[in-house]
Amino acid sequence: DFKRIRRDKKETRLDIAIRYYKTALNRDPENQTALFGVGNAYFYQGQYLKARQYYEDMLRINKKSVEGHAGLLNLYIERDVLPEVVSVHVTLQDKDLLTQVPSPLLYKLANYYLGKKRTDKVNIRLDYGIQSPRFKDLADNPYPAVRTVLNALHQRDPEYPPLYVGFARLCREEKNLSLMESYLQKAIKTEPGYFAALHLMGEYFYITKQPVKCYDYLNRAVQASNAPPEFALEDFYRETETVGKTYHMMGNVFYYFFDKVKAASRFGDELEDEEDQENEVEQRANYEIAQTKYELARDEGYASSELSYNLGRVYYLKQQYEKALEQWLDLYEDFVDNPEIMFALGNAFYHLDNLEASRGEYLKLIDSFERKAEKIKTVYASRGDHLKTFQSLAAAYNNMGAIYHRRGNETKASVSYWKGIDYARRLERENEFARVNLARLLRPTGAPGKPVLDEGIPFSIPYYVKELRP
Repeated sequence: DFKRIRRDKKETRLDIAIRYYKTALNRDPENQTALFGVGNAYFYQGQYLKARQYYEDMLRINKKSVEGHAGLLNLYIERDVLPEVVSVHVTLQDKDLLTQVPSPLLYKLANYYLGKKRTDKVNIRLDYGIQSPRFKDLADNPYPAVRTVLNALHQRDPEYPPLYVGFARLCREEKNLSLMESYLQKAIKTEPGYFAALHLMGEYFYITKQPVKCYDYLNRAVQASNAPPEFALEDFYRETETVGKTYHMMGNVFYYFFDKVKAASRFGDELEDEEDQENEVEQRANYEIAQTKYELARDEGYASSELSYNLGRVYYLKQQYEKALEQWLDLYEDFVDNPEIMFALGNAFYHLDNLEASRGEYLKLIDSFERKAEKIKTVYASRGDHLKTFQSLAAAYNNMGAIYHRRGNETKASVSYWKGIDYARRLERENEFARVNLARLLRPTGAPGKPVLDEGIPFSIPYYVKELRP
């Protein structure tokens, strides 16, 4: 009896499977089913070296064992060993076995390659020495390999819904959005409750700036995530999207389009178009919904710099400065490329009366942007990079002046305010905060008035101010 054996021997189901398969191998050492079973059991136990040994034994017995190749391929994908993945792929292709690989594994392989697209940190040519045009294009993206795998999947199973999602994801990377939508429509028609297809359709409408349709598909994706179709439960299948990311994008709809949409119900499950909404109460309600969705994304384990910054900014607007600080303290890697967000951190520290930490953030921002400002001979306020540079400096100097102001150092406060005024002038603008603070600092009678902080923290990491939204 299985339960009795497990209880008496304190074995897991995998342990028992290994023991039974090895018993079969004692009788027939070349039993492919038993070799594959032991390999898979070790794989699921995380004993990858043992698993590889059994898959390789299958191939020593039969060099064309699709199961043996599939086991190795899946293992190398899970272990993220790209050279070995490519090696198995080449072997399968050269032996005309690629179309015999299980459909979920082909889909998994295509998505693995998509995850190796060229970035500032990853380049398959430089990092792995992959030169063949079978695997990379001229921009060092692995899109030829993705297309080869998807074509093999199409030949094997032309009605397989993930096939359409795979092509849609490839089209998204290649900026062919119309074809992306077409593939997703096919996937949803074939399987209406397919989470990944619904999520990606939401992404399509997000990219094309149709927030109401975007939210509708994202909401449908959340509902579908609780009842995956049968193919999503097959061996080797790996979902490409996560419900945490879905919630994040739902939050983005309300965050970025806060003045363009309106919740049709108080739960925000449906949206209506709102042409240039100016109702501050409604806009604030949208930020509340954004917060709820962002928190759901975080609770699902989803993490991104954009999520942390945006959620922190919502907390900041609600004067929940400690919560804002918690979100922003994780962004230090982003400060290198986006030093302007140090301003948000400095303001949060200021409101929590940690003036020295606040001053430190403003000084780092100033040091970074003043080097950029020195290289700009003619300032154009219409240019986003110029606006970011000089407005950040104007605001940072004002707020640093406020720190000196509060400490009673009138000389340093005055110098900081004047610098804030000067940097704003280069944008042909008036720094009203610094002007007011300077007047309060230098008033002829009585103690200096309380300084005014510039609260204009960046709108998001990709967009310095909301007017720069595309």
